[in-house]
Amino acid sequence: ILHRIAPGLSLMFLLALLFSCGEGNSGSSDPSLRPASQIAFETNKGTNGEIYVTSAGGGNAANLTNNLKNDIDAAWDPNGGQIAFSSNRLLGDEIAPYYRVYVMNADGSAATRISENERIGFDNFDDYAPVWSPGGLRFAFLSNRKPVLDTDPQEFVVGDGHLWVMDADGTNQSEIEWPNSHRLGTDFDPAWSPDSARIAFQSLRIRDRNNEIYLWDVDAAPPTNPTNLSNDPASDAAPAWSPNGTQIAFESDRSGDWEIYIMNADGTNLTNFTTNPGADDRSAAWSPDGTRITYESIGLTNAQDPPKSEIYVKETNGGPPYTAPEKNLTNNPASDKAPAWSPDGSQITFESFRDGVWQIYIMNADGSSPTNITNNPAQDAYAPAWRP
Repeated sequence: ILHRIAPGLSLMFLLALLFSCGEGNSGSSDPSLRPASQIAFETNKGTNGEIYVTSAGGGNAANLTNNLKNDIDAAWDPNGGQIAFSSNRLLGDEIAPYYRVYVMNADGSAATRISENERIGFDNFDDYAPVWSPGGLRFAFLSNRKPVLDTDPQEFVVGDGHLWVMDADGTNQSEIEWPNSHRLGTDFDPAWSPDSARIAFQSLRIRDRNNEIYLWDVDAAPPTNPTNLSNDPASDAAPAWSPNGTQIAFESDRSGDWEIYIMNADGTNLTNFTTNPGADDRSAAWSPDGTRITYESIGLTNAQDPPKSEIYVKETNGGPPYTAPEKNLTNNPASDKAPAWSPDGSQITFESFRDGVWQIYIMNADGSSPTNITNNPAQDAYAPAWRP
C-alpha cells in the first residue's frame, strides 16, 4: 500500500478560504455559468511562477505555492485532493536550483518533495512535468538525470528530458527503455491511457529527425521498447487519448499546416479530423463523453496582423469520416487558446489575451457566457486545469 499525503481541507472550508484570501481581484460572476469545479492555473512563468486555484464561478484566487522560486506544471490527482507540480526551490545549502516533483494538498498545505535524482560530480538534474495516472497510483514525469557523456554512441545529452514513471510516493522510479540506436533524443507531453497501463508521448529521436508519437506499455513483462505510432517524415505532437482508450488524437504538419488527426491506439486507421488550409489546428482536447473535440485554430486575419488563435469545437460522429462542421466558440479579436473541458463536459476553460494580458476564462460548452475568472490585470495567467 502506497503511503499517501494526508487529505486536504474539506471542500466547503476550502471554498471559504478561496473567497477570503489570496492575491488577485474578484472576478465577475455570471449567473448563467454554473461553477462546476475549481481551476488551478499558473502565473508569470519565468523565475517566480506560482500556482493558484480559484472557483470556476470567479472570485479571489488563492496562491498555493507562494515561493520565491519557480512553481509550475500543476496537475490534479484523479480524486481532486492533491496537486502535483514542479519546483526549483532551493533545498538545504544548495547554491543552484534544480526542479523536482512535489505534491501538496488542494489547499496548498503539506507540500512534499517526492522525487530526487542522483548527483553526478558537481551537477544535479531536473525532474519536471508530472502527470498522474488515472488510477492515482503513479506519475509519469520527465527528467534529464543520469547523463552518460563518455559512451559511444552517446546515451544522453545534458538538457534532454526522458520519460520516467514512479509510484505516487516517489518510489519505484524507472526510465523508459530505448534500443541503442534510439538512445539520443528528447521526450515531451506524456499522456496516460485511461486504464493506466500505457503512455502515449511525443518524442524527438535524433535518428527519426522529427517529432513522432510513441506508445510505451508501462507494465509489459518483460519490458518492451516504445512503439512509433505515427511514423511519418513530418512532425507529430501532443497526443490525447479518447475517454474510452481506443483512439489517440494528435497534431501534425504533414499536410503543410498543423491539423488534428485521429488514429486507433495501435496507430492504425489514421484520419484527418480537421482540414483547414492556411490555419494551424492544435491542442486537441476530448470531451469527457468522447463525442466532441475542442482545439485552438491559429491563422492570419490579414497580411498586416499577427496570427491569432480561436477556440473551436467539432463532433467526432462516433468515428471517421469526420464530416461534422466545426464551430468557432470564441470569435474574438484577441487570441484565445489552451482549451480544457470541465469534468462534466458542460464548460470549457481557456487562456485569453482579450484584456491585454493572458487571463483564464470560462465559457459554456456552446461558447456562451465567456467570463474572466482570474481578472488580474497585473499578471499573466496560464495553463488552466480543472479539479476532478
